[in-house]
Amino acid sequence: MPAMPARHAAVVASPEATSRARPAPVGATGAGRALLRITLVILPPALVLIGYLALWTAAVRVGQYRNELRAQIRAVRREVDRLEAEARALQSPARILAAAEQLGMERATQVTFVHAPGSRRFARVDPPR
Repeated sequence: MPAMPARHAAVVASPEATSRARPAPVGATGAGRALLRITLVILPPALVLIGYLALWTAAVRVGQYRNELRAQIRAVRREVDRLEAEARALQSPARILAAAEQLGMERATQVTFVHAPGSRRFARVDPPR
């Protein structure tokens, strides 16, 4: 074989250099493929489970909030009913008469209606005669 010129000389690696192999890319080794397969098998169901738990937690919170609002509505309705009953009791003629008697008031013996000038401007109903 003829000698090669210096500018075209091939670089030949020493036997020690060829025995040290570079690490293979992760996807090329068997362990890398197994890791990739495990990741692809486990990751999607795990993400679905996390999403399900997040939605379930949100639904539980909304349900609790709804129940709290319903309880507040019931309490407000009870309070409104109590106040309406109290207003009816305070407006009852029997209670007003008893309070007037305690203050020393007496029933009027004669009732007289007086027609005030300009009163027709404000009242549309004629007073009883």
